[in-house]
Amino acid sequence: MKHLVSLLSELRKRYNRGALSVVILLFAMIAHGQIASNINGIKIKESGFDPQTRKLKLVFINDSPADVTAWVSCIRKQTESSPDLGPCQIRPVDASHSIAEHYVDERDRPWMAGLWATHEGSDVIRPGQEHILEESEIGIPVVVDARMEIVALVFADGTVSRANIPEAAEALRNIVRGRRDQLIMHQRVAEIAAKILDDPADGHPADTMIAELNKGTHRSHMPQPHLDNREGSRLYHEGKLVESEDSPEWREMMEIHDTALYDFKHPHHRELKEEAIPANQREYLKAYLADQQAWIAAWNKYQIGNSTGAGQ
Repeated sequence: MKHLVSLLSELRKRYNRGALSVVILLFAMIAHGQIASNINGIKIKESGFDPQTRKLKLVFINDSPADVTAWVSCIRKQTESSPDLGPCQIRPVDASHSIAEHYVDERDRPWMAGLWATHEGSDVIRPGQEHILEESEIGIPVVVDARMEIVALVFADGTVSRANIPEAAEALRNIVRGRRDQLIMHQRVAEIAAKILDDPADGHPADTMIAELNKGTHRSHMPQPHLDNREGSRLYHEGKLVESEDSPEWREMMEIHDTALYDFKHPHHRELKEEAIPANQREYLKAYLADQQAWIAAWNKYQIGNSTGAGQ
C-alpha cells in the first residue's frame, strides 16, 4: 500500500487530475480483483498466462441473477514463430446434459442427490459462484503467450450473452441445436412408446419397441445431408424440401441415438452390463415412457430462446 500511495503521489505531480482519475480507477479494479469482461453476466477475477509453466488460467464469477448452464471460452496463442496472438480457438462447455440426467435419475434414486461425480460441465454456475478454467500449453510449437476470455454464456432462463464475434455466434448455434436435437429425440422415442402401448393386442410391446428403435438407430448411421446458407443449396428428405431446422421434415430426419436403444435394453445400466428386459413388458414400457417424459420436461426447461443474457 505504501508503494501505491507513493506512486499516486508521483502521478499527481506529472499528470492532470482527469488522467489521474483514470489511473486511480484502474488501480481500484486491480485492488478488488476485477478485470473488465467483454460480455455481460460475469466478472473476471483473474486472467493470465505463466510463461514459465506455460499454463493459462481464467477465473470468473457469475455476476447475473440466473444460473449459468453453458459457457464458451476463446483461447488465442502466440508461438515462437508468430509475432502476434493466433485466431480464436473455441472451448464450449454445456452442462445441460448432466443437469438433465441428474434430474431424471433423482426421480428413481432421490438418495443420490448431491452424490453424482463432478467434472467440468457437470453442474451449473450459481449466481455469485466462482469458476476456474485452466489449460496447459505444453507442446510443439512452443507457446510464448496466450489469452483466454469468455465469449458466450447461456443462462438457466434461456437467455444468452455473447461477444460480437463469429466464433461465439457459431458456438451458441451448436449449443442451441444440440439441446433442441436432444429434446426432439426424446419426444420421438416417447411417441413410439405411446403408440405401441395404445395397441392392447401387442403381447410383446418391449420387443416391438426394440424393433422400432433399431429402425431409428440404423437410419442414424446413414450419411445425413446438412443445411447450409449457400445460395441455391437445397436439402431434401424422402422427397420433401427441408425448409429449416424447425420444420417437420427436419424432425423426421432426426436420428434416434444408439443410447436410447441401449438404455431401453439395460434398465439398470449403471449396475448391470447385460440386457435385462423384465418379464412384464407392458409395465416396463410404461415406466420407460415415464422416463422419456421426464427427459422431455428437463430438456424443455433448458431450451434457449432470447439473444440477450440475464446479466444485461
